[in-house]
Amino acid sequence: MYISSTQLKPLGGQELAALEQQGQFRFPQPYRDFMKTYGSGTYGGAICINCPDFTLLKQYAEEDFWEYDNSPIRQEQMKECVVIGNSIDGDYITIHSAVRGYILLPRGSEQIELFPNETL
Repeated sequence: MYISSTQLKPLGGQELAALEQQGQFRFPQPYRDFMKTYGSGTYGGAICINCPDFTLLKQYAEEDFWEYDNSPIRQEQMKECVVIGNSIDGDYITIHSAVRGYILLPRGSEQIELFPNETL
């Protein structure tokens, strides 16, 4: 991995705790560790890791952009997903409290993907 910026803005433990309290959501430990070390930014020129956005996907909850058969989430859970990043192609990287892993909502496909993480 290479970092596109040398201006790192790591989040402190208290800032992460406040965000978790705001969203009533415990972030996965790998995400917590990453944000404490590096913070938000573009990494490798292809992926952006962001502070959590608790409301972004609420607008998509009623839309039929993705297929939910064999999906890690149901359509009604879309509004509960927390966006933590995106790709340069416009894919959303999300997490959900009921899912052990990272959920990819692809811009160019209807199939939602799960990237399991056993340390969550």
